[in-house]
Amino acid sequence: VDTCGFPDKWLDVDSETGDFAGYREELLEFVKADLKGVDRLKTPWVIVTSHFPFYDTTDAEASSSSLDEDLGASGRRLQGATTDDGVAPSRDQAVADIEHMLLSYSVDIYFCGHNHNYETTWPVFNGTAVQADFINPKAPVHILAGSAGPPETDQFTADSPAWSREPRLTDNSYSRVYMKNATHLF
Repeated sequence: VDTCGFPDKWLDVDSETGDFAGYREELLEFVKADLKGVDRLKTPWVIVTSHFPFYDTTDAEASSSSLDEDLGASGRRLQGATTDDGVAPSRDQAVADIEHMLLSYSVDIYFCGHNHNYETTWPVFNGTAVQADFINPKAPVHILAGSAGPPETDQFTADSPAWSREPRLTDNSYSRVYMKNATHLF
């Protein structure tokens, strides 16, 4: 779990420290309960949204959206935001905490922003594309749609891994998802 949007409930404003352990526990319980409670007969498409991408090929050296700094909702760096066992907020920790739930509860799409570009993945889990099409995907598809950000864009790395799907776009744009029926999404 990362701390982008770290709620004030878990933040001591005076010391700028956060109860990351409490926040992480509550958030993971919420995500699990929410996904577990989905009735796929009533809700055929499950889309999880978040700020940070789990998968992207943004070139960190040329990026205006560095993932190195993990700032809370107020834009301040959290000090001492670790659990008793040393777990600290980061993208890697968010993937470790949540990605298996996305697969277990058959999430269709993980939709995020942060980087100022557009990129989609093939169905992917644990850093591996599980298929190179979208016919009955066996893992979530990740959509990074941050192109509506400021005028500057974040550039991509020259090479892309097998899970990344072309085209990768740096043009300013917006995204729409059209759910035609229970089996077709565009």
